[in-house]
Amino acid sequence: MKKVILGSFMMLSGLLGTAILLASTMANTYSSNGKVSFLWTLSFYGLIPALVIFTVIGIVGFLLGIWGMSDKKG
Repeated sequence: MKKVILGSFMMLSGLLGTAILLASTMANTYSSNGKVSFLWTLSFYGLIPALVIFTVIGIVGFLLGIWGMSDKKG
């Protein structure tokens, strides 16, 4: 049960971090050649590693929660 709770909180934090980063790129007005892209904005501010880390935390949390649910301990 502890794995499920830890996994769900990790997935939630990864999802919220990713959502905040992607939402903040929409609030910014940086454009390149008249085109706006969230990847260009994230790379302009050097936030691609943060996006990758938040995404990995969310995926690891999801897998940890699935592993905790399939555990036959109780």
